Amino acid sequence: MFPARSIQRLRNIHYAWYVVAATFSALLLAAGARSTFGVFVIPLEGEFKATRADVALVASLSILVNGVNQPIMGHLLDRYGVRRVAIICLAVGAAGLMVSSLVTGLWQMYITFSVVVSIAAGGPASTMAMVVATRWFSKNRGLVMGLLSAGHSAGQVILIPVAMQLNLAFGWRMTYVLLGIGIVALLVPIGMLIRSDPSDKGLRAYGASEAGAITKAQAQEAARKTPLNRAVRSHTFWMLAIGFFTCGFTGQGTVATHLVAYTVQRGIEPTVAATALGVAGGVSALGTILTGYLTDHIGRKTPLGTVYFIRGVAIFLLLFVDEPIRLFLFAIVYGLGSFATVPPTSAITAHTFGRASQGIIYGTISSIHQIGGALGSYTGGLLFDLTGTYQTPFLMAAALCFIAATASFSINEQPLKSPTPAGVQV
Repeated sequence: MFPARSIQRLRNIHYAWYVVAATFSALLLAAGARSTFGVFVIPLEGEFKATRADVALVASLSILVNGVNQPIMGHLLDRYGVRRVAIICLAVGAAGLMVSSLVTGLWQMYITFSVVVSIAAGGPASTMAMVVATRWFSKNRGLVMGLLSAGHSAGQVILIPVAMQLNLAFGWRMTYVLLGIGIVALLVPIGMLIRSDPSDKGLRAYGASEAGAITKAQAQEAARKTPLNRAVRSHTFWMLAIGFFTCGFTGQGTVATHLVAYTVQRGIEPTVAATALGVAGGVSALGTILTGYLTDHIGRKTPLGTVYFIRGVAIFLLLFVDEPIRLFLFAIVYGLGSFATVPPTSAITAHTFGRASQGIIYGTISSIHQIGGALGSYTGGLLFDLTGTYQTPFLMAAALCFIAATASFSINEQPLKSPTPAGVQV
């Protein structure tokens, strides 16, 4: 049993931090389960006598479905809250993984994994993290967003090796079953802890004044919203969209899909190349937290533009990687900026367009990120087939990063002036 003093300390912790822990776990499970697909490419290829392109299409469709799904998930988060969306999505995702273990043809994976699992994984994602950070925290939102975004990286770092070991021991079908069971088991504590809003626990957001009533200005800020059709006509929306398209194209698309193949072509051992990709994922958690901290203390667009610039430099230098030490240096530099775009992007979205509409607007921007990822993955493979080298795809990725940096630095961080009065439903 816990000593009375320890129990009292736990009670003194603001409930917002328990929500952070539960949301982090939900993101870890959803992102990690979806990112394990790379482990099963060769087993699926052998099981169904399929081509590599046929198997890769499962992943490509998964990215597209996840992207199209983001505005819908944003709307559901705005309407039904974080708790319901997290619980239902994790349950559906676990079921999708277990059903995937029963498929008798690769085409069925296009339904069970590319559609069902990917839609479910779109719930516990960066849009949910942003909603939690802005609703539960009135200060340190950038840091919290960084912590929650690190859940995505942690999911890759933890579940990919676990899936590999399970696959080697039990095969890909039983691995999907065990992953699904694991998610169901953790769904209970996550569901018990997670809440949609401080009012659900009779609390104020962390950092909000405990004394006195909420001021009129605070109430107006909480209710401020921007219709999506108004947001898409703003300069800030499209600068964020350019950045997130680039983030998906270069990260989830070009680098994540083709880094191992590229470095093997350059004479580096496959196990070393895969380890470097894992290192980049681990370091990205630190970079995301750091960027979240900087977002709170020095502003939003400066960290965002700097991250894109650093990512562009790292990808350009990747063209000169021909030995392990250079590859790991790339992994560290690139990893610091891998998911670090999320905290400042989400902070700018909430600050510019209002908390009440953050789900649908950030979800729309996130869908553009996923479209970029799908295009980056396919374009890299197509250009390699045409030229026999990855030089053009990586040069294109680096150039896009520099364009995204310029777009980010041009953002006006002032709240968007809407013709609709604060608090009025539109």
